Amino acid sequence: MDMFMGRVAYITNKLPFFTFHKPCHQGFFSFIAVYLRLMRRTLLLLLLTCSSWLAHAQFGLDYQLAVQAYNKAEYEKAAALFEKLLDKEPQQFIYYQYYYQSLIGIKDYEQAAKTARQLWRKNELNFNYGVDYGYALRLDGKIEKAEKHYKQLISSIQPNPGSVYSAANAFKLRQENEWAENAFVRGRELLGASFNITPELAELAFARGDRKRMTQFYLDMIEENSSQTGQVQNLLQARLQEDDYDMLREALLSRSRLNPDNSALSELMVWFFVQQKDFDMAFIQAKALDRREGQNGSRLLNLARTATENLAWTSALEIYRYLIDKGQTTPYYRIARIEYLDVSGQALAASDTAGKQQFRQLKQSYQQFIRELGFNAVSIALIRGLARLQVSQLDEVDEAVNLLDSATFLPGLQPRILGELKLQLAEALLLSGEVWEPTLLYGQVEKDFKDDPLGQEAKFSNARLSYYRNEFDWAFAQLEVLKGSTTQKIANDAIALALLIQEQLGVDSNAAPLSTLARAELWSARGRMDQAEVLYDSLLKAFPSHPITDDVWYRQAEDRIKQKKYNEAVTLWEKIVSQYPDEPLADDALFRIAETQEFKLKNSSEAQKTYETLLTRYSGSTYCTEARKRFRALRGDKLE
Repeated sequence: MDMFMGRVAYITNKLPFFTFHKPCHQGFFSFIAVYLRLMRRTLLLLLLTCSSWLAHAQFGLDYQLAVQAYNKAEYEKAAALFEKLLDKEPQQFIYYQYYYQSLIGIKDYEQAAKTARQLWRKNELNFNYGVDYGYALRLDGKIEKAEKHYKQLISSIQPNPGSVYSAANAFKLRQENEWAENAFVRGRELLGASFNITPELAELAFARGDRKRMTQFYLDMIEENSSQTGQVQNLLQARLQEDDYDMLREALLSRSRLNPDNSALSELMVWFFVQQKDFDMAFIQAKALDRREGQNGSRLLNLARTATENLAWTSALEIYRYLIDKGQTTPYYRIARIEYLDVSGQALAASDTAGKQQFRQLKQSYQQFIRELGFNAVSIALIRGLARLQVSQLDEVDEAVNLLDSATFLPGLQPRILGELKLQLAEALLLSGEVWEPTLLYGQVEKDFKDDPLGQEAKFSNARLSYYRNEFDWAFAQLEVLKGSTTQKIANDAIALALLIQEQLGVDSNAAPLSTLARAELWSARGRMDQAEVLYDSLLKAFPSHPITDDVWYRQAEDRIKQKKYNEAVTLWEKIVSQYPDEPLADDALFRIAETQEFKLKNSSEAQKTYETLLTRYSGSTYCTEARKRFRALRGDKLE
């Protein structure tokens, strides 16, 4: 190599254009001289690089052959090749690693130990060699000798974090997790309590499958540093199994008794009880934490909303009442009172025993609070909530229309709030019998919120209204655009309605079945179930073999749900699944059956079977993700 580089230097020095005599035009040729000197250096560097590449190309070929042999589990061949490479370059750690693993592969533990020991003696600060020596001894059955050696390694750890982590990582590499823990403990002895090793100890406990010990270390982490609470929550959720939660509960309660003023532990307990959907216990912990930290209810408001999302109406209402009872001067009084009324309505609507009188009392509560705040932009959430109640439960559609129409003229409304208000007014007008004024309102919102989800919602509502009016071509054209909506629900609804129109009009030129179905749906939307049912029955009688049959059954089932006739709804959906198994509505019907069994009929075992049928029979359904989640929950799996 030295002879080669010497030859390169000789050639570059002898090239004639690299040497210049001083010319008369000194400035120009000085520039040329500098330029050519740079070229000379570049050429020299290029030749150096090429020579190095040529040298390593031959070397690299041997390495590639050795790796190929190793990957094919031809360990004896790989060992021979890597031994030669390691003899040439003993400082190449990767050669050593492959060679050592190849020896382990052919169970030549003696040679593996010998090689690791030789290299370790040359570099005792490299714990990888030292651990590999002990590991080979263990594999060779020399347990006592290996453990004695490991103890020597632990005692040789230097009082600096680099040495500690080097030793611990070397042990972890060979899955000697107990000794890795010993290395960290030795590091704490040398460096003091400020050397935080709790996260590492937790990881090692997890690697050893000791989830109880891992949990204790995680609790240590948040006691040492409360900012790690969120990280600990994520780790516990990912790593604990369903049967570990009793253990976690006991650990949390025990720690809290020992350290009752630790806010991080209380926060973790709130999280734990929410995961268990035990919102009453979560409320107790959150209330104490809220008082201790002087948060004035922000944590409790979020907990009430979480309980609402999980349909835990009773717990949610109790939390809202607590916030209301704190008094009007507290920051969350008004929002808690508004949401309390809204959740009360949801709870009553979900109940099979609620009567009109309870909804009328709720209406009075809405009206009372509106009078307190005044009919203005501040009370707009109450105004909209009262209108929803009048439309959905009290058959006071005209009153709701007047209320919402007046609200649209209130000064100070935010543009989005006004847009939402117009959509709600349009829906109420539609239910009252109007079909043209809603179109104007939908158009206004679509124009004001173009390319926004609110505008897309208005566009879909307008297309649906055109469908109700039997303007099928126009509706279809609008729905085709909405298939690309950024809101998944709108896109799905647009696809479903467009498919219905396309399928039914594609059967023949007779639009009568689809026209009748659209009119029946409009009656249903207005809450006139009897009129809708008359049209549905007439369709089934007039067109007994028509492809629209499954669509009629599906809509009849949805009406039965509104009437709380759950078993009848399930029967209708089952007819779709059995008689139209290859139609687009089949998986929809199967999912609705399972959903009704789970939440309305409270038959978890049947719901689990139905979800499983959906996953098996319609594996490509858009419902599969949610069905799989619910199936696993009913089966008792741990959900992350």
